[in-house]
Amino acid sequence: SDTKIFGGTSDSRAVMTDKGFVKVSDEGYVQAAMEGAKGIAVMATTSDKITFGVGSGALSEYSTPQEMSKAVTLNAIENAGKTEEQTPRVVLLAATIGIEEEIIEGIEEAVGRDALILGGTVGGPDIAVFGEDAVYQEGMCLAVIYTDLPVGWSFEGGFNVKDKHSGIVTKVDGQKIVEIDNKPALEVYDQWLGGKIEELYGQVERRDRIRDLLTLHPIYRKYRSPSGQDYFLFSHPWPADDQMKDGCISTSTKIQPGERVCLSTGTWETLVNRIGNLPRNAKVHGRISAAAKPVFGIGFICGGVMGVIPETEREKLPVLINYTNNNAPFIASFTWGEQGHFPGIGNKHGNLLTSFLMIGSEDTE
Repeated sequence: SDTKIFGGTSDSRAVMTDKGFVKVSDEGYVQAAMEGAKGIAVMATTSDKITFGVGSGALSEYSTPQEMSKAVTLNAIENAGKTEEQTPRVVLLAATIGIEEEIIEGIEEAVGRDALILGGTVGGPDIAVFGEDAVYQEGMCLAVIYTDLPVGWSFEGGFNVKDKHSGIVTKVDGQKIVEIDNKPALEVYDQWLGGKIEELYGQVERRDRIRDLLTLHPIYRKYRSPSGQDYFLFSHPWPADDQMKDGCISTSTKIQPGERVCLSTGTWETLVNRIGNLPRNAKVHGRISAAAKPVFGIGFICGGVMGVIPETEREKLPVLINYTNNNAPFIASFTWGEQGHFPGIGNKHGNLLTSFLMIGSEDTE
């Protein structure tokens, strides 16, 4: 078959399309996983104005994640019938957790830092990426898109970045921040939050309350482009051990010693509004008329963000997206990390973010 498949598993017991919020189970996340509750959403696209190429690979088949992602990218370009010199308009990425930064490095080796990468880290109890005719529990799938149609996109978070608290990371261990300003990282972070983590630690149902507190107070790194534009890359922090004895903060991003991390704040209401405005922001990036109806949209929305949005509000999200997307077809999964592009800087991996792609029609500019 000439059909080209790109996809992955979704977190938060659901997937979302223009047809609605597709819940897998009305039970809690753990219960749904134990019962093996499953669902699927598929969007099929065909167009003589868009050329797709796909590639996928298992990490076990390569010596490094960078080697894997470079090879998969070149395979996808070949699958599209293009050459290495023909840079795709968009690179869509589905990755498994823990190797996202390295995957981005390999893709950029193949297509350059200016290439637009949008994607997500697959989530769920049985994480997997699937592309072509294979499924991988540790690896990646990638789709390249070539088109002369307008391309709109967004990569953003919905948090306030005006808080005064910040510090320099002075020691790390893999994806754990050990020290900030030469002090235990968790101690510093809790001080920024006014001692709320310590306060919640001894309370009943503390795990859910601490989770929500930290989701709404992520740390971030600021990047300034050569043109002077500031971009903010968020990371979702949590205590590295349940007893909070080692004083470390875990994230699913690789933050390096010497980087400054800052505190941000948010509310579930602002996060709902951000998700609802994704098509509008994508149109601004693509210089597409707000009144235009795109051909389709693809989104990667953080599962952690969904966790703090009340269940009664989640089913409103596709309605809000449809309103700003002029009811065009779209599909969105809920991810454990998000990848996207900062113009003038390159492509980054973060948390509590959203990547959203929009392909416009010929009359949308």
